Amino acid sequence: MPAFLVIAIFYILAGNGAFAQSKPKKVLVIESYHKEYEWDRDYLKGIRDTLGSQYQIATFEMNTKRIDPGKFKEQASKAWSEYLKFKPDLIISGDDNALKLLADKYQSVKTPVVYLGINNNPRYYLKGAPSNITGVLERPLLLRSILNLKKILLRDVKKVMVMFDSGTTAKAIMNESFRDQNMIVINDIEVHIALIEHFDTWKNTVLALKKDDFDAFIVGLYHTITTQSGEHVPSNTILDWTSKNSSIPPFAFWKFTVGKGRAIGGLVLDGVDQGIKAAQITKKILENQVSPSEIYPVKSEDGELVFSKYELQRFKIALPRVLMSSATMLD
Repeated sequence: MPAFLVIAIFYILAGNGAFAQSKPKKVLVIESYHKEYEWDRDYLKGIRDTLGSQYQIATFEMNTKRIDPGKFKEQASKAWSEYLKFKPDLIISGDDNALKLLADKYQSVKTPVVYLGINNNPRYYLKGAPSNITGVLERPLLLRSILNLKKILLRDVKKVMVMFDSGTTAKAIMNESFRDQNMIVINDIEVHIALIEHFDTWKNTVLALKKDDFDAFIVGLYHTITTQSGEHVPSNTILDWTSKNSSIPPFAFWKFTVGKGRAIGGLVLDGVDQGIKAAQITKKILENQVSPSEIYPVKSEDGELVFSKYELQRFKIALPRVLMSSATMLD
């Protein structure tokens, strides 16, 4: 066989992967928050488990739950420097702050971007309909969770308090789910919503919740709460204090809030599911060459019944069998 023909066949086979595996695809996950935050830890697990070893995954933590908002833009610049250094095949952008702060950068390149955990309408952050961006919307099961309280407590529920911090995600939820109102009525349940900035205000609000006035309250987000002097209060400190001092049963919207010394539970969202969905979209784009413009944003809507056995007993709540049989029990 002529030498030139042997060389030609070699290159054809090499191009088809006969002699060498292709390099792993590179994915940069830009986190709005930090790796110690259970939400981030959960969605990163979903991403890694779904993508597997064929992908090289790097992360950047913007840490916007714990730093002063005046430093957000600086963190966004650092995140983009990491992008330029790592040169990923795709970016996974976690939660509202990352999309809000880096939207212009994302739209200035051709690199595909898959967002997750977005509570606001993405159009608030993006200009037009960029062809390289799609993702996973986070729609907390607020209304269904509140209605589910009747099944949990096995009695009529007339009045519920929902408490959030005053961070970007909480404000987006307030806008999207509660139409920026401090009180709404859902199937005859009067739902009061509070956005709280300081720990002292949080404490006073919890202590003011009396059994004669409220049937339950739901611990929403609490991760940007500060002292009056602006120092960040650790989330575990807030949960521990709330659990010890609440005279009415505290429920939750997110799985990371549930457990002994935390909230009782309820119909909750899990970050793992967000990560799985974002990774599935990632594989469509990088393995099947589907354009992000052809992938309509998906929602994480299923939810999971999760309860703390310890907290149920402490508040003397006996779950109905129909809920017990389908729930995940912690502790």
